[in-house]
Amino acid sequence: MTIVIISNTDVQDADTVRLALLDALRPHADVTLDITDEGEPSFAFLQVIEAARCQAESVGARVSLLRPAQGPLLAALGHAGLLDPSRPPACPFWTHGATPA
Repeated sequence: MTIVIISNTDVQDADTVRLALLDALRPHADVTLDITDEGEPSFAFLQVIEAARCQAESVGARVSLLRPAQGPLLAALGHAGLLDPSRPPACPFWTHGATPA
């Protein structure tokens, strides 16, 4: 199942994203996120995606990105420390295994 999410989701909309992810993960083992590049997301948005990824892994499911993070999303990940290669598997999740520039 693929879910389309707008990247500039703010704190108020992060709960909506969380609920959509929970609904998608219940009936499906794998969920792909199509994150549109429409601006820098809030840290709450990044936390929701990270939490969904970790929760899915803990129950044998998988959350993946349709394409590697780029633009404002990639910048926000850098600011949040999620591109630190010493924090596997967060970095490969967001970059599809590529080393961020």
